[in-house]
Amino acid sequence: MLADQLGDDAEQHAQSAVAEGRQSTAEALRVFGIIGIIALSLAVATALLLTRVIAGPLKEVAEAAGRIAAGDLSFNIPERGRADEVGQLVQAFRDMLESLRQLTLDIRDGTNVLASSSAEILATTTQVAAGSAETATAVSETTATVEEVRQTVQLASQKAKLVSESTQRTAQISQSGRQAVEELIAGMERIREQTALAAESIVRLSEQSQAIGEIILTVNDLAEQSNLLAVNAAIEAAKAGEQGKGFGVVAQEIKSLADQSKQATTQVRAILGDIQKATGAAVMATDLCGKSVDAGAQQSDAAGDAIRILADNIAEAAQAALQIAASSQQQLVGMDQVALAMENIKQASAQNMAGTGQAEAAAQNLHELGGKLKQLVERYKI
Repeated sequence: MLADQLGDDAEQHAQSAVAEGRQSTAEALRVFGIIGIIALSLAVATALLLTRVIAGPLKEVAEAAGRIAAGDLSFNIPERGRADEVGQLVQAFRDMLESLRQLTLDIRDGTNVLASSSAEILATTTQVAAGSAETATAVSETTATVEEVRQTVQLASQKAKLVSESTQRTAQISQSGRQAVEELIAGMERIREQTALAAESIVRLSEQSQAIGEIILTVNDLAEQSNLLAVNAAIEAAKAGEQGKGFGVVAQEIKSLADQSKQATTQVRAILGDIQKATGAAVMATDLCGKSVDAGAQQSDAAGDAIRILADNIAEAAQAALQIAASSQQQLVGMDQVALAMENIKQASAQNMAGTGQAEAAAQNLHELGGKLKQLVERYKI
């Protein structure tokens, strides 16, 4: 029973709560309807106000943006004198238009300068490229000439070396000839001394043969006197007869000895005559030989002096040839260095030529870029 009562009470309270909720909902709907009407009225009024206050300036800004996008910078945006966001937006567009106009003017001036400068740079780089090409050609020709000169100097150095070696051998031969001539002069001097000694000996022999001849004359006179005495003794012995026979025999023997002595002196005289003739011829021969030896010695001295001078000249020539060979070797080393330097210059010229070619291409690109920038800037109407 109690449970039924509680259930009935709860049902009654629920029904009353539902009725109250329905009533509250109806009142809330009426209030929200009134508020919606008021809000809609305010929205319409606000839209009208915004259309009149904001849309006009925004339309002008949009038209200005369109003209700017079309490249027209020759107009001006009127100043609104407003401090709100729209006024700030309009002022920002005014400042942007002025900045774009000034920037375009600066860019136009810059592109004009860039165009003229790029044209000058292009002309200069073209001239530099042509000069580099001429320089490279000249360097190549100079390198070839230096190489020819180097080969000539190398050949001259080789020939100078051969001449130096030849002059060294000639100097050695001349020194040998000088020694031989000096030995010949010494030999001629010894021959002259020996010839002089032989001449003196022959002269002494001639003098002694003359002395012997005088002695033979004396012996011959003694033999004749002995023969005469023997004849007289024989006559006296014949007068004495038998007593003088012994003395006659002695006288005969003396006569015989005198005759033999006379014959011997005659033979000795003949031999001495031959000796004197031979010694005379020997004296003349030794005299001629001495003169010939003197002449030969003089000629040998002259030849020795000439060979000494020749040897000295050859020695000087050999020394000069050595110096020439050394100088030629130094010149060859110098020409090798010059050839290497010219090769380096040639490579540097080639690199420079390549660099100037790149610079010319870059200048050409810069010139074309300046032209394009100028065309782009000229699209804007200021």
